[in-house]
Amino acid sequence: MANTPLPRTAKLLFVFVLANVVFMILFMLIRIPVMTDENYVLHGGRSPKRGWHSLISSVLTQTTLGDSTVQPISTIAEAITVIQSISTVGSVLIIGAMVAISAKKHKRA
Repeated sequence: MANTPLPRTAKLLFVFVLANVVFMILFMLIRIPVMTDENYVLHGGRSPKRGWHSLISSVLTQTTLGDSTVQPISTIAEAITVIQSISTVGSVLIIGAMVAISAKKHKRA
């Protein structure tokens, strides 16, 4: 049991979760100034509430759940969503590679 890679894997998963929370907050803050009728449309044609809908959009994008409640309709809004999506996929690939490397090192030991 002493040779298990769990502590290292647990640390990697903590870093993964922490990084995604940081990205979620960062992209929420980036969205707040552009969360307007010109850049986003809500389901049902309602006007977006800057803070609340920035948070919703950021959480749904970062967690890869996706939703059509808040839709980007301008180039800047779409660019923010694409960059956040890439950060999510990138973090998944990086953590996957780190866990694989950790497991490989554990097998050799």
